[in-house]
Amino acid sequence: MNDDSGTIAKVQIVGSAATVKSVTTIMGLIGSAIMELMLERGELKGRKNEIDILNDLRSKSQSETERYISIMKNLNLEGNKDPQLWETLNQNIEFETKQRDEYQGEIRKLWDVQNKEHFEFMRKCMDRFFKISYQIPEAVISVRDDLNLPISRKEYIEINNKNLELGEQVFGEFFNKISKEEA
Repeated sequence: MNDDSGTIAKVQIVGSAATVKSVTTIMGLIGSAIMELMLERGELKGRKNEIDILNDLRSKSQSETERYISIMKNLNLEGNKDPQLWETLNQNIEFETKQRDEYQGEIRKLWDVQNKEHFEFMRKCMDRFFKISYQIPEAVISVRDDLNLPISRKEYIEINNKNLELGEQVFGEFFNKISKEEA
């Protein structure tokens, strides 16, 4: 929209009332869809960031566990049998393992929510796309009328709608297939 704002402004200046109305309608639909979807996308991005942080924490816990195991190997090779030191190392491994497992559990829960909501977000994006796409023929026909480029209104709308209906069918089948795989 930003890249084409100059072109859209020109249409608003030289277009007929029908052209200005149809272009304005499309721009309004696009603008409201962007605002609505941005809010939902923000929630998805926030959750994904939380997942990334938990992944980092899980990796750090795993690294700490591996470090303690390495220390134990070295102590074993040195023949160190200090029970208090071994107990402390075992407790640290136990703690880090528990932390890692808790992080992993939180990550799984967040991914379950994220995947469901991302799927619904994709569906909403496609719904908005098709809703807006059905408005495009009016703008095209109006612009063509302004430029004295004849086109059969009925035939153009039928061609456009047929393609959109096919697109909706393909995306519907895609979403149904994904839904069945998730179930």
